[in-house]
Amino acid sequence: MQTVPIAAIANQKFSIRLDSVRFVISIQAVNGVMGITIERDGVVIVSGSRCLPNQLVIPYPSEEGAAGNFMFLTHSDELPDYRLFNSTQSLEYVTAAELVVIRG
Repeated sequence: MQTVPIAAIANQKFSIRLDSVRFVISIQAVNGVMGITIERDGVVIVSGSRCLPNQLVIPYPSEEGAAGNFMFLTHSDELPDYRLFNSTQSLEYVTAAELVVIRG
């Protein structure tokens, strides 16, 4: 897994290239929870999904394409909270090869 740099701020949008794929990621605080939108090469693949701890963000393998997926790692299954980003919580990119191992 590769840590994706995120800021400890409530609302952010950034682009990042991972495995030769351009992702645009928006993370927003919405009614006390975090939401995420992910575009891959200009196509929205996740829109406003609730951020959950230690689970893949892109819900279906068919939506991953040849790229990987993302996961918020948190301690004690805490919900992702922007105030804890880069201290006890992080956004990780899981490569396609790692997904094969995870899914067994």
